[in-house]
Amino acid sequence: MTTRADIRAFIRQHHPDVGGDPEHFVRGLAELRAARRDGTGSRFDAPVVVVRRTWWNRLFTRRPRRVVE
Repeated sequence: MTTRADIRAFIRQHHPDVGGDPEHFVRGLAELRAARRDGTGSRFDAPVVVVRRTWWNRLFTRRPRRVVE
């Protein structure tokens, strides 16, 4: 699976504005995006971590309130 960092590194190295070949750039970017789409993992496969806050933290941290207009 191709990560976003891989795509950004390819763009930095092969972009036509920095002297790269435009056709190679378009082909390579299309291949990287296709590989990212065809990846077996989902971005939603990450484990869920539940953290219990102590009463002390709950006392001094606020949740943002919803503004109703």
